Amino acid sequence: MTESEETAIAGRRVFGIGAVVSKTGAVYARNFVFLATLYLVLAIVIYIASAYLPALLIYATAELGLAMQWFDETSLRHTMQPVAILTRVGVEHFLTILWFAFAISFAAQCVADDVTQREVSVRRSLAAGFKSMPAVTALAALIWVFSVLALFGPRLIGEAMVASAADRGAFGLTSGSAMANPFVAVIGLVGLLSMVLIAVLYWLSVPAVVFERKGPLSALWRVVGLSRGARWRIIGLLLLVVVLAVAAVFFVSFVVGMVADLTGLQAVNFAAYVFGVLVVGWAATAAPVAYALLRSVEDGKGDFAAFG
Repeated sequence: MTESEETAIAGRRVFGIGAVVSKTGAVYARNFVFLATLYLVLAIVIYIASAYLPALLIYATAELGLAMQWFDETSLRHTMQPVAILTRVGVEHFLTILWFAFAISFAAQCVADDVTQREVSVRRSLAAGFKSMPAVTALAALIWVFSVLALFGPRLIGEAMVASAADRGAFGLTSGSAMANPFVAVIGLVGLLSMVLIAVLYWLSVPAVVFERKGPLSALWRVVGLSRGARWRIIGLLLLVVVLAVAAVFFVSFVVGMVADLTGLQAVNFAAYVFGVLVVGWAATAAPVAYALLRSVEDGKGDFAAFG
């Protein structure tokens, strides 16, 4: 067996899905009070921002449009309705990405201290989070742009290609042809796969910003190199994390909904929201753990060498 083969086997042993899940669970359990409080405070801040920021942007857009005479008072409502919908959806999407990025960045130092058996310091964890906040915010904005392009770009391109082919009568396509739907669906699948890859880059690039002081683009490029040889396992791990989180939230929401219907207590809905935040927080905790194990494979120095 060659040295490279031995390294690959050792890497698979260190960075396994089971290893990441078990180590993340242990870290989360030992530091639950701090991490749970952190995730809930961030969630409350983002919730307040999502409640008021879209309205402020919509109001500012309307006032600017009137001042620049892009539209008048008569057409204001008709013009602003689609703008309002897009603004609210776009802002909420960005704030969701930003919350998860902040959750990872503020928890990263706590995870590093725990796995290296150093005393966990709330002050050090918060300092690391605040210090990386500008770069993490820029990274979240970049991921938002990439996700929008991946979500809508391939489908729009596919529909444009089908329309163009139908106009020329190419491939036997006509307007409304049944053959057009599978073609657009395949293009949409490309967008879905792009979203998965973007999610992997996003999930692991935040720890790279915190621990390696990378900028947004260099952090993404760092993850591309760091994940070489382990990308399928990372994708499998991320899908498992998402499935477990969604299943747990769905089950609790279902039970809570039944309790709310039977008792009329709306407070249980808030309990379901808190549970959802904590479950997603577990996924955020897994990011620096996975990053550290990948660094350990790369450096060949054993578990969590990146934090040593």
